[in-house]
This record gives sequence, structure tokens and C-alpha cells, in this order.
Amino acid sequence: MFSRILGGGTIVAASLFLAQTAASAAPAHTLAANTVTNGGLAYKHLAAQRLKPFFVSRATMTAVAARIRPKASPGDVAPDRSARTGHTALEYARLKMAALHAAATGAEALDVTSVLAAPAASNPPAFASDFEGLANSGVICPTFGPGGCQPPDQALAASKTAVLQGVNSSVAVYDAHSGIMRHGWPLDFNAFLGGAPAARIAKCDPNGPFLSDPRAFYDPNDQRFFVSIGQFDAPNFNGPKDKCANLSLIWIAVSVDANPDDGFYVVALDASEGGKSLADYPRLGFDDKTVEVSTNSFNYSNFAFTTSPMFYLSKYDLESGVATASSGIYVTYNGVPVDTMQPVETLARPSAQPGVIYNVFSFNINFGGGSCSSGCSNVGIVALSNPLSPRPGFAGQLVSTPLYLLPPNADDEFCSTPCIETLDTRISATPTYNATAKGGGAISWALETAQANATQIVPAFLWGIIDTAPAGGDPIGNFAAHTRRTGYVVARGDVANSFPATMLTDSGNRLSIVADVMGNFLYPAQVAYAIDAAGRHGPALLHAGIAPDIIDSRWGDYSATSFDGSNVWVSGQYSGGSGDWATSFAKLH
Repeated sequence: MFSRILGGGTIVAASLFLAQTAASAAPAHTLAANTVTNGGLAYKHLAAQRLKPFFVSRATMTAVAARIRPKASPGDVAPDRSARTGHTALEYARLKMAALHAAATGAEALDVTSVLAAPAASNPPAFASDFEGLANSGVICPTFGPGGCQPPDQALAASKTAVLQGVNSSVAVYDAHSGIMRHGWPLDFNAFLGGAPAARIAKCDPNGPFLSDPRAFYDPNDQRFFVSIGQFDAPNFNGPKDKCANLSLIWIAVSVDANPDDGFYVVALDASEGGKSLADYPRLGFDDKTVEVSTNSFNYSNFAFTTSPMFYLSKYDLESGVATASSGIYVTYNGVPVDTMQPVETLARPSAQPGVIYNVFSFNINFGGGSCSSGCSNVGIVALSNPLSPRPGFAGQLVSTPLYLLPPNADDEFCSTPCIETLDTRISATPTYNATAKGGGAISWALETAQANATQIVPAFLWGIIDTAPAGGDPIGNFAAHTRRTGYVVARGDVANSFPATMLTDSGNRLSIVADVMGNFLYPAQVAYAIDAAGRHGPALLHAGIAPDIIDSRWGDYSATSFDGSNVWVSGQYSGGSGDWATSFAKLH
């Protein structure tokens, strides 16, 4: 593998300068013999895998759903669904409480409550439709019993005729024009995958497979739907009857054509690194030739964070339903792993593809005093050309951002202290790439942060647009990136903005953002913002909260966006009438 590494806009031979300080509590990390190191940046090859696909028809999905229903046996313990942050629960709770007093910088604050009461006055992004999505129940999350599950992880893939939404452990397909769910949906992910996850653990876990963290995208160039979901297991992981060995699989399903009702090709990627790692928070991205899956790996022995592996698969092989091989790497800085490497959705037309697959990352677990509790700045962008070859090209750079910090939790009407989950400073939703009118491209991203308004520290988010070098020629040798625009979205009073997801369109000139808002007198709601040459618009209310969230303190873990070739679609959560989470998806103009 060869590399060209840039730092601060200047070419620096064999080094990537990151303006961050590793947390003093960062775990020790030893690089293996096949690691390639250049100054502070190190990247290690992961073992290749040979993956054999199989076809799952809608008839098979329906048959499996009728025959096998995931269940939680009486007396069994539900799997641990607390957010994996790289800290113990007590350490993380202390950091979150301290975030209420963070040294956040001031920023222009929005009067969200009045804007939502009279949205026409704010020049908000217009939306053509808002449809009800999946809501919490024992049907949507059957593994967890009649009470359902938390949180509502979002996956969204929208074409001009069909919308596929995944939420936690179930998936559904809707008509894109009416929003009506198609016949035979929703399905739990085990049925969607033809019963293969249950078959993997049939002899060791009577409760059936634990599946979570879905992601999805629609590729408007190839007109295919892509879906991923993680399967996790270990002794006692799914209750005392669970005798399975350590297991971390990422299932990847690709529609055989433009209609998700016509079936999917499916493969299983082993992300456990030989049974050592729980592959949490799987993520999904692509360019014209490659599909990437990345995860956050936690050691099964003590659940300490170790690495953020990046696995690469041939997009052509996946779409053709033929056997394929994976390759992979992970990246560290000065021996300290960065987490949540986010593969980018490359949405440019075929003639404007960048020639590389991008990843974007922020600083989080091991930086800024731990989860950026004392502050971080800059985000990183890395590019790989020919990632399936033995020696892919590699380039990386930091781009400037304002300060970001671990956000406090959010308020709800029944909170005595902030009690609704926000996340840490990871980029939680998938970044997107689109070509620009002047050549080259741009990438959008957003992350949660603490911010000060006139009265208090509140959860807010920081967004950014990164410009990249023109496509063509040598995409690694000519690699360059810089921040075009960045800014905060912060509300007045006791109102939080959380779990942002972005989509960049209009030759990279219009940024659409979906997010959650909530507060002491504002039930958790779903809103959209737009940022263009004229400035920032919104929020536009997509779905109001109906009742306070009194059942689940878990929220998130991420929202989602999709692009059908003409329109932006968004998916997020709000508090339903039962006092639990519900979701909706919308098409924006």
C-alpha cells in the first residue's frame, strides 16, 4: 500500500498531523506485523474473506416469517442495548453530567418553539410528503418481547417508486407515492434474510438471532437497494440459555433489480476478527465500484474499544450474486485508534465519480479528554483508490472545524435532570458525496455537540461541507480537501437538537438536514433544515411529538437520508401517542 498524506493543507511526507490530544485513558494498542506505518498514521490490512452469496425471494421471506418468530423466553435477559461509547456506564454518565457545564462557545440560537408553531415565517425547506414509518411494538422488535425495543436506529433507501425503511430489527417497503406499506411487509430481519441468521445459531441459542443496527442506501445510478444489519452473539449474550461462541456478522443484502419485492442477493461478512471483537455500530457506503462496511470493534473480553475496521467488497459481484472476496484496513493515529470511520455514499453520476471511496471521521472516544469532553476540532477525510487490490492508494487530511464537545443529554417533560439520550461526538449518520458544477465534489457531514445559548448549555449539532479535488487523473496524487462551510444549529431555551443526518444535492450547493428536537416543554419531534447560498432555513416541522417520551430514555442512535436521483428523502423519530418512539419518513423538495 502506498500513500500521500496531507496535513493542514500542506504536503507532508509520510505523516498525518492531527491537531488533537489523545485521552489519557486511551487503551494500549499494539500493531501487528503486517502494519504499514507512516509517521503518526498507521493502517493495517485485515484478513481477506471469501463470501458466497445466496438468493432470498419474497416467497422465502414470507415462509420464514410464518415459520420462525424471534422470541424472548420468559426469564431471559434481553441483550445489552446500551450505547457502546468506549467508557464504563458510570464514567460516561459522569461525562454527560459534566457536559451541562461545558466550556461551549456561543452561537446564534434559533427560537425553535416559535418556529414550529408558525413554520411559514422561517422560510423552511418544503416537503412534498410525510409518511408514518415503523413504530415500537413487539411486532417491530419481536426479539425483545411484547414491550418492543430501543432505540429506533434508522435505515432508509428510496427510489422514485419504492421506499425501504429499516428500524432496529425490522424492515418494511412502502409505495413512494402514497406512503402505503406494500403487501407482506414489515418483516423481521431474520425473515428478510431467508432465515440464515437463525440457522447460524440454531444449535446454541433458543431465543433466535440478535439483529440490530440496520443501514441502507439506494444507488440511483445502478438502481439497486443495499441493506446491512449486524448479528451479535456470545455466551449469555441473549440470556442464560445462550451458549453460542462469540459472533459478529454483518449481513449485506442487494436487490436483484430496481424492485425490492423481487428478492435480494445476500452475503455474510465476519467482522469478529477471529471471534475477538464485537463489531458494533456497523455502517454502509459506496462508490461506483465498491461497497464498504465499517464497524466499531470492542474486545469481547472486557468490551474496551479497539479499532474501527473498514471492509471493502466488489459492488459488481454483490449486484451479480456471485462469490466475492473482501479486503480491509483500519487506521490509527500515533497508535491510538479513531472510531466510527464513516464510509461516504457517493451519489455523483457515473461520469463524475471521484475515482476513490471516501471515509469521514470526527474525534471521539480516545480524544479530547475522552469523548471530546474537554473539546476537539477538525474532522478527518481519507480516500482509497482500488481498495480491493493488494496495494490500494491511500490519502488523508484533516479539515478545519469549530470546537465541538460531548453534548449533555436532552430534557423531556418528565425529566428531573436531562434524561433523553443524545450521543457523543461521532458522525452518526452516513455522509454523502456529490459532484460540483466546477468539477471535483463535496461531502456533507454533521455531529452532535454541546453549545451555549443565552441561558444554558444545550445539545446542538455542528454541520459541514468539505470540497474535494476535481475528479480524473490521479485521485490519490492530486488528493486535496478543505472546508467550504461549517456552522452550528443550536436552539434557544431548554431545547435540544440531536441525531442529525445530511444529504448534499444541487451540484453540492444545497444541504438538507433531518434532526430531532425536544425539550422540557417540547415533545420529541422530527424537523428538517436546509442550507444553501442564501443561508440557513428552517426548521420545518416534519412530525410533531404527540406525547412525552416516558418509556425509553434511549433515543437515536442515528437518523437517515436517501436520494432517489431527483429528490431527498429523510427518516427520523418522534414521540408517539403511547409515550414511546415512532418514526416517519418524508420527501423534501
